[in-house]
Amino acid sequence: MKKIYLSVFIIGFMLNVAFAGEALNLTKSPNSKVIMLFYSPGCNDCKEIRNKFLPELIEKYGNKIWIEEYDIDNPESFAVLLDLQNKYDKRAKKGFFNPSPPAVFAEHKLLYGVKDIKNKLPKLLRLK
Repeated sequence: MKKIYLSVFIIGFMLNVAFAGEALNLTKSPNSKVIMLFYSPGCNDCKEIRNKFLPELIEKYGNKIWIEEYDIDNPESFAVLLDLQNKYDKRAKKGFFNPSPPAVFAEHKLLYGVKDIKNKLPKLLRLK
């Protein structure tokens, strides 16, 4: 009986890891630019980006963009963010760096906070 519970736990954990990033839009084309949103459910700035700004981008650009959401309260999602910071953010390479959410990764760049995301993401994506 313990083996069954352990197997169910392991399968559940693996599915949770596999789906740590959930997509906001439903269709992805081969040329879609991927936007990874890192958010925390209780964060008001994150809600502004998730519920207002990104849906506006989806409405404007359709399947030219693909948005994946990562809840950083989930350890696997947080690990993805830390890995990206270590690879692509100079500040993280200098030592501990923990900006508050939301954060977006697109086109090999990390953007932090509402202002940075709204001002820089559309230009970074170079979409028409």
